[in-house]
Amino acid sequence: MTLASWAAPGEASARREAEEASERKVQSQGVHHITIVGAGRQTAIDFREGGLGMPFVFEQPNLDNESESHL
Repeated sequence: MTLASWAAPGEASARREAEEASERKVQSQGVHHITIVGAGRQTAIDFREGGLGMPFVFEQPNLDNESESHL
């Protein structure tokens, strides 16, 4: 046994449980909405359409901050 492979009692099992938990999949029936803050209007649209494959549907004002829009 090398020093690198040694683990304190319980540490190896805790590490193994954490690894298994990170590999579990979360099941969902859908997504309500996604929020992305972009560098600018066109950058956000380009990412949404090109990166996520989601079409730009409409733009509405942000009632909390008049200098921003919801895309």
